[in-house]
Amino acid sequence: MKKIFKSLLMSALVLTAGAFVACTDKGEEETVFEGMPEISAVADAAGVTLDGGVVKINVTSNAPWAATATEGVTLSKKKGNGDAVVNVTIPASTEARDIQVVFTATGSIYGQEMTDDATVNIFQNASGTLMISGITPDVVGSGAEFSLENVLVVATGTQAYVIADESGAMLVYHSDHGRTVGEKINISGMVTVYTSASGSVSTPQFANSATVEVVSTGNEVTHNPTVVSGADFDALKDEPMMQEVEFAGKWIVSGSFVNITVEGATYQGSTKYINNADYANYVDMPVVVKGYTAGFSKSGSNYIINVMPYSVELDSTKPWVKVDKSELVFDADETSRQTFTCTYPVLDGYTFAWDIDNTTDFTLNKQMAGNGRTVLYVMPKAANTGATKSATVTVTYSNGTNTLTKKVSVKQQGVGESMAEFDFSTLYADQERGTEVGTKTVDGITLAWNKGENGNAAKIYDGVVRAYATNTFALSGAAMSNIEVTYESYTDPNTVSANVGVYTDGVPTGVWAGSASEVIFTIDKKDPNSDSKAGQRRIKKIVVTYVAAN
Repeated sequence: MKKIFKSLLMSALVLTAGAFVACTDKGEEETVFEGMPEISAVADAAGVTLDGGVVKINVTSNAPWAATATEGVTLSKKKGNGDAVVNVTIPASTEARDIQVVFTATGSIYGQEMTDDATVNIFQNASGTLMISGITPDVVGSGAEFSLENVLVVATGTQAYVIADESGAMLVYHSDHGRTVGEKINISGMVTVYTSASGSVSTPQFANSATVEVVSTGNEVTHNPTVVSGADFDALKDEPMMQEVEFAGKWIVSGSFVNITVEGATYQGSTKYINNADYANYVDMPVVVKGYTAGFSKSGSNYIINVMPYSVELDSTKPWVKVDKSELVFDADETSRQTFTCTYPVLDGYTFAWDIDNTTDFTLNKQMAGNGRTVLYVMPKAANTGATKSATVTVTYSNGTNTLTKKVSVKQQGVGESMAEFDFSTLYADQERGTEVGTKTVDGITLAWNKGENGNAAKIYDGVVRAYATNTFALSGAAMSNIEVTYESYTDPNTVSANVGVYTDGVPTGVWAGSASEVIFTIDKKDPNSDSKAGQRRIKKIVVTYVAAN
């Protein structure tokens, strides 16, 4: 690294490099390099075993240099001028350690001292090969090249994966990586520690440009997480390397992030590189997370521990209830049963119950039950000869004091009515993340998007459309009587309005009712009197009830 210790006038930078002889205080002659010094150093081995050994370093320099090393290490040369070979003798050690040799070349520009550094990192461990534990933030610095052999892929995510050896684990940030758990790979490339202006810090990670060679597949992966809670969870902020952990908490949505609150801890956890849509039914429910820490994020004075999970399960020691469907829809002439499954932990004092608010038109009953799982069915009592019929099923899991509730909507279409469903997780599945969504037609109903006054158009992210302030979406193509819009939970969302009919906004569902062949929905500004177009609404699905033209 070049260092200028005093200011230089730009006009003085045109000079001729050379060397001259000066006298030291002891009268000995010392060569001084006039010009910009440059030095590099390359070792012939990356490390040695615990028995010790000798590593040869080839030094290339255009100027005099001096070398320093970790205490206890012997250098064959501590000073030189120009190219040289330096033998580093490393004594035996009872424990693994990192050894550093620093070469500093010195020059002068019009009397102003200039230096250039070259650092060689050498590891010492049982195998004599580089281990993950040796790639510490101090060794990585602002970024350095490393190679690892026969490391095991132990977890994979949407844009990253985790590798491990007997010494530890580390992240590989790599979109479209194609890795699978159980692969052994050789990997080479740049390793960095990501930092942000807000103070966020990652653990060391291989960059997206790393090259990978698959050595074998189908290897056994054994996980052994450390169970942490409370203050131990907070202490993970100060861990510079990845840690495999297990912790319990509550699954919550915070903006575009999925976080976990941990009882007794000041900091929250945040899941990284997962598809949030896979865990939509876990919101506000107790979970047990197993995974690898990847540093922390910082916003103001708040810290969030980043975790890349390999397992997220509902906590069987705490009460919760989950249903696998949020709605059941029957055709007008349909009288057969449809089922949905409810799951819950088996806890002392808790009972599971169910009810429906329209027993005139629908039958609700149990199909099977046992071991924390109940399958319920709903069926219309007769074919529908009139308008749409609806009902709501409520399931509860309660101990008399604490009652947990889930609801399932039921609908039997009216005569001549049909339904068109726009499920964005499949409708825009062929598009890249963050790309603009376009017009789609489903069963004769057309959905069209418009930017409105906003410079940003609606875009798809992980199966959810993000529509921004003043963006609109229009539905047309037939006489529509009902439109249900399903939203993703999001902190401080913008409201939504419709140009005709009656629209009742809400999260997770907004409902429009009326009679129209076209309905235009607008993502409202947060302040209608302001020019600001901040904010958004996140849309997962739209279901349209309509009567097709004869």
